[in-house]
Amino acid sequence: MTQEITRERLQRFWEKCGFREVDYTHKTGYDILKPDGYYYGVLFPDLDLNNLFKYAVPKLNKPITIYKMIIAEFWTAKIGATIQRRDNDPAVALFLALEEALK
Repeated sequence: MTQEITRERLQRFWEKCGFREVDYTHKTGYDILKPDGYYYGVLFPDLDLNNLFKYAVPKLNKPITIYKMIIAEFWTAKIGATIQRRDNDPAVALFLALEEALK
């Protein structure tokens, strides 16, 4: 059930959360800056629950619920009353719901 999430899609998502790619002329490639302006690394954050709750969830002002359906073996992430996404991986379910909410 896990959906393919491309690098470009992740980049758009993390940029909505305040990350940005910075081209430093003295280096080859790009560096990533966190929303607070500090250096993060050369890649955007991993897609995991820790990073989602640290950087993406604070961008919302809606209640979030994430739970596992035991019988069906999938996770559901709900934001407010209207956005609901499911996946086998809880981080992916939350990402999909947050991506929709941050559009």
